[in-house]
Amino acid sequence: MTGRPNPTRVYHITRLEHLPSMITHGIWSDTLASKRGLTSIQIGHQHIKDQRAKRGVPIAPGGVLADYVPFYFAPRSPMLYAIHRNNVRGYSGGCDRIVYLVCSVPELRRRGLVVVGTDRHAVTRYARFTCDDDELTGFVDWPLMEQVYWRDQPDDPDRCERRQAELLVHEHVPWASILGVAAKTSTVRTEVDQIIAAHGAVTQSRVVPGWYF
Repeated sequence: MTGRPNPTRVYHITRLEHLPSMITHGIWSDTLASKRGLTSIQIGHQHIKDQRAKRGVPIAPGGVLADYVPFYFAPRSPMLYAIHRNNVRGYSGGCDRIVYLVCSVPELRRRGLVVVGTDRHAVTRYARFTCDDDELTGFVDWPLMEQVYWRDQPDDPDRCERRQAELLVHEHVPWASILGVAAKTSTVRTEVDQIIAAHGAVTQSRVVPGWYF
C-alpha cells in the first residue's frame, strides 16, 4: 500500500499509568490535562511542549497546539525513537510501559470532534494545516508513513519532519473513540486488560512489538 489507508488510523502514545484517568475522563489536551492534574508522567520533550503552548493554529477553531490532543498517522515515530534512545530530558523509563491508543479519522469525525491535520511536525513554522478530509489525502506523505526508517537524506532533508505529520483533535477525545490499545509485551498487555476491566470498559488490546524500537 502506498496511498492513504482506508480507514485512516491514528496513534497516540502514553504511559500505561495514565490509562485509568483516560478511561474515566477521556484524553485531554495538554492545556486542559495540566489544569486538571491528569498527567503525572511526562514522556515528551519539555522544550517542544513549551513551543506547542505558544504555536498558534492558523485555522478554526484556532488556539495553540497545546489545546489539541495529538495523534500520529503511523507507529514507530521519531518521538518514540527519542524515548527509546533515552534522549528525552527528565524521562528515563524507556518504551516498555508506553502504550498506543489507536483511533481512526472516520471514528473521530463520526463523534463530531473537531479535527485538524498537518503535513509535518506541527511546531515547524512552515507546517500546513487543514480541516478538510479530502485535502488531508494529499497533505500527508503516505508512502513515508509505511517506512520503518525515516531519517533525513541529502536529497530529502525534511523527511523526519514529514514523518511526524499530526492529526490534532480539539481539546478532548472521549475514551469511547479509542478502537484499541497496543502494548510492546504480553506482560504490559495483561496490565492494560486489567485496567480496562477494572474501569468497566470493553476496549480491545493487542501485543504489537513491531510498533516499537
